[in-house]
Amino acid sequence: MQLINILTNAPSSSSSGGLFLLVFLLFLPLLLTGFLRAVRRTLRRKRRRNNNRKRYNAQPSSNYRVTRIPYSHNYYESSYYKVTHLPYEEMMADKGRRGEYNTYSYLSTFENLGAKILFNVYVQKPDGTYTEIDQLMICGNGIIVFEIKNYKGWIFGSEDREKWCQSLKGADHTSQKEYFYNPIWQNDNHIKFLQQSLNAGFPIYSMVVFSNECQFKEINTTRNNVRVVHEYEVADAVGNIWNNTPSNYLSPEGIENIYNKLYSLTQVSAEVKAQHIQTVRNAQGHTAGYAPNSAAPQTAPTPAPAAATPPVVSPAPTATAPQSAPVPPAAPPAVVPAPPKPRRDKIQPPPFKPTK
Repeated sequence: MQLINILTNAPSSSSSGGLFLLVFLLFLPLLLTGFLRAVRRTLRRKRRRNNNRKRYNAQPSSNYRVTRIPYSHNYYESSYYKVTHLPYEEMMADKGRRGEYNTYSYLSTFENLGAKILFNVYVQKPDGTYTEIDQLMICGNGIIVFEIKNYKGWIFGSEDREKWCQSLKGADHTSQKEYFYNPIWQNDNHIKFLQQSLNAGFPIYSMVVFSNECQFKEINTTRNNVRVVHEYEVADAVGNIWNNTPSNYLSPEGIENIYNKLYSLTQVSAEVKAQHIQTVRNAQGHTAGYAPNSAAPQTAPTPAPAAATPPVVSPAPTATAPQSAPVPPAAPPAVVPAPPKPRRDKIQPPPFKPTK
C-alpha cells in the first residue's frame, strides 16, 4: 500500500512511468504462473517422449537402429503388402492382420541388413493338413518364427501349461476369463513341421508376440530359444539374437534360396486356407469349455436300476391258492443339486494401455 501511495502521489512528469510499474507489479503473479505452467508442460512432454522412445523403440546398437513404419506411410511399398496383397482398408479392419503388420513395422529395419520376412506361411503336415505360421524372418543367424496374439487384458501362462488365461474386466466389478491354447506349444508345432520341410541344419528361434494393449502377469519360460514379448519389445528381442548369436549359419544366397522356397507356401489356394480354417475349428471344438483346476459339472444322480427278480416257478397244483411274486420297492426320486453361486473376483484394474 505504501508503494501504491508513493506512486499515486508522484509528480505528473513521472506519472506514466509509475503507472506502467503499477500495472507490471499487478500482472507479475500472472506472468510467473504462466511461465511455470509452460515449463511444467514442456518437462511433461519431454518425459512422455522419452517414455515412448523407451517403450516403442529398442535400444540402438552398432548393427541396427529401429525406425517403426507408420500404418499409412508407404504401406503399398512394404513387404507385407507384396506378400499378402491385402488392401490397406482390409488389413486395418482385421484385428489379426493388423497385429501382423504392427509387428512387421518394428522389424522392417532388419530388411535393410539383409533379412527376409514372410507372412502366413502354410506348411504341410505328414497327414496332408496344413499349419499356418503367422510370420517368420530369415537371416544369417537362422530363422525366427513369430506367433502373434492380438489380445488385451491380463495374460497368465507358463511354458509347461496346456492352457493360458486371458483376464478381462467384466460387469459389476467381476473378471471375465478366457482360456486359449499355449502359444509356445503352438509355435513348437510350427517349428517342427518347418524343420521337416527344410531339413534345417541351422537354429530356429521361437518368439510369441502379444499386443501392446495387454499386460503380462505370470509368464514363465525355461528355454533360451523361446521368448514372449510385447510388440514394442520385438525389435529389441530380435536385436539380441542378431548381436549375440553366430551370423554365419546362412549366407545371402542361402537366405534367398529359403525365401524363394517358402514364398510359394504363402501363395496357396483358397481351398488350402479353407481346409486349415476347418482344421483349427475342429481342434477348438475338442477343447471347448476347458478350464484348468475347475470342478466337473454336477448332474442329477441317475437312480440305480432295480434288481432283476428271478421268475417264480409255480409248484404242482395243490389245494392251496398260488402266491404272487413280490413287488420291488419304488426307486427314490432324483435330487438335483442347486447350481453354485457365481463367484465374484476382486476388482480388476483397467487393461494396460501404453502412453501415446
